[in-house]
Amino acid sequence: SKQFYDGKVFSDKSTKDRPAGLLAHGSGARCPVLFWSSPSTFQEEVHEVATRDASTRSKANVKEAHRCARLAAEIAQCAGAKSVAVLSWYNAQVVELKSCLRKQNTSGIHVGSVVTAQGSEWDYVLLSTVLSSKASLQEAKLGCLADKHLLNVAVSRARVGLVVLGCPDVLQGNRHWAAFLEHCKDLGGMVQDGDEPSLSAEGPLSDSAAERRFQATFERAIRAYQQFRSPQEFYPPPQRKETPSSVTRDFCRIREVEGGSERPEAFKYQ
Repeated sequence: SKQFYDGKVFSDKSTKDRPAGLLAHGSGARCPVLFWSSPSTFQEEVHEVATRDASTRSKANVKEAHRCARLAAEIAQCAGAKSVAVLSWYNAQVVELKSCLRKQNTSGIHVGSVVTAQGSEWDYVLLSTVLSSKASLQEAKLGCLADKHLLNVAVSRARVGLVVLGCPDVLQGNRHWAAFLEHCKDLGGMVQDGDEPSLSAEGPLSDSAAERRFQATFERAIRAYQQFRSPQEFYPPPQRKETPSSVTRDFCRIREVEGGSERPEAFKYQ
């Protein structure tokens, strides 16, 4: 709010009272905003990205994509895939992130660009900034990462937890990114290379996870109820399939009378 709106925008009480999420620092301290530093060995590459009309050149950081996809899959297992989104400023990185999640047999997580994420929200959002080379240390080299409006969109998509992956040495040259990094430091959310975020077991369940827990509880209650009732009430024996001859005998009972004649004794429905 202070950085983008001169401190004129405030969080609603319902937002402030929202339960803490799953994210925690590697030390175990829970923190809603984390910045996970990428090492110098994570170098960006220029990839060709095919579009409907042509192909364009974009940047990707393969090692950072693998790290980001792994953490997203872990969060999705606890909070549900629909509660997690992975975003990047670069289309080539979006392609790489989707490929990494497919290799991990993880589906349901939203993967897209920051530009297309405006107006959407998720419980947990992971941002991959890609750039890590020394050539990007100048603000002029940051490109779309230097756009304060896109940064505002990116860091405001998460309701419960946000993780940003990138190189702080590259980003801190921009005053808006420098303010964000300082905010992470104040919260105790800087995760250095060699460490990694952890997930708290006390985080709130997503709607899908809560539904699975309710289903399991309901099934246990049904099994317990059945133990106090006779099996026949739940699994009645199959009815006898009557043949035409047996139906005739039950429906019209015949008896012999004097003179050898036959007449029906009674018509009776069974």
